[in-house]
Amino acid sequence: MINDNSHGYTQHDPADVHPLAIKMAGSSYWLPGHCFERINQPIFAVEMVVRGQVDLVCNDRKYVIKRNEVFILNTPTHTYSNLSSSILLKRFMIFRGRNFESIVRSIGLDKVSHIKPKRPLEILHSLKKISWLLRTKPVGFKEESSCLGYKLLLMLGNEILPETPFYLKKAIDFIDRNLDKNLNAFILANEAGVSEGYFNRLFRKYYNISPNQYVIDQRISYGKILLQTSQQTIQEIAYQCGYNDPLYFSKQFKKIEGLSPRQFRNAK
Repeated sequence: MINDNSHGYTQHDPADVHPLAIKMAGSSYWLPGHCFERINQPIFAVEMVVRGQVDLVCNDRKYVIKRNEVFILNTPTHTYSNLSSSILLKRFMIFRGRNFESIVRSIGLDKVSHIKPKRPLEILHSLKKISWLLRTKPVGFKEESSCLGYKLLLMLGNEILPETPFYLKKAIDFIDRNLDKNLNAFILANEAGVSEGYFNRLFRKYYNISPNQYVIDQRISYGKILLQTSQQTIQEIAYQCGYNDPLYFSKQFKKIEGLSPRQFRNAK
């Protein structure tokens, strides 16, 4: 096997500090015939083919990953190769962190290997931005890369719900992009292009939760990441999570997590 000569940039933080962190991000150029194999090495990585194609073997299944498609490495043993006659260019990002496994499971990406995204350029932009952050290390790069990584996982999670009606997926995507904005069932139904009553019924049918509770859960999850990856005040984090009243944010946070935001931050 030939080693993967990747041009990657590593975030030098202890893996157990942050709930979700980027271990490495970058790009790889592979010549025809290049092959890489992992055996019993746990990993969670998101990779996107920019040029050429990848032949992936994992869980006794074979996948052909083409340009603008994503493959996820989430098994300890797998092989991927460039069996074509052209150069392969791919972007990659490797995750780590204290709670990233539970985050990945909650989004539904723990058992997915191949995704054909509908908005590949947005995913590519996120991968490039995270790579740039880890390479240049501007002020706040740890927080920003973690948040971008989380949003990228949400975006990919939204892509693996083909059975969900388009207008629900549109609403979920709108939530993921606007957690700091005013969100309620009326606004989401309007964004989805259906009546509020119909939207509420359909949302509960597919997600077993009300739209408003889903928004709260996503805001608190985002708040947890900010609390453990940034030095921002709780008031600033509350605003980023869509709460104009930091006290109400703290109340909602404690109701869900059993700890106040300050206690949660200190517990890390």
